[in-house]
Amino acid sequence: MTPAERRARLRTILDRHNDAVRTFDASNDAIDQAVLGVEDAVAGIRPTVLAVQAASRAQREAIAAILAANAAALALFNDEAAGQ
Repeated sequence: MTPAERRARLRTILDRHNDAVRTFDASNDAIDQAVLGVEDAVAGIRPTVLAVQAASRAQREAIAAILAANAAALALFNDEAAGQ
């Protein structure tokens, strides 16, 4: 291989390397945009998640109140049954 051929081949390799790095860099930009999209999506669902959490707490409180009322009714029933 002549020195000129060697330089030409080396130039081709380096050009391809530069093209690959530019493509890789462009894909990095696409990933950054995707991350921003995910962040926006998470921010968008945050109010829904908080509402579901609040509803769950309200259900837990309602269940506790129902159980307390049932326990009180059972206590009255048991007192009544013991008196007969």
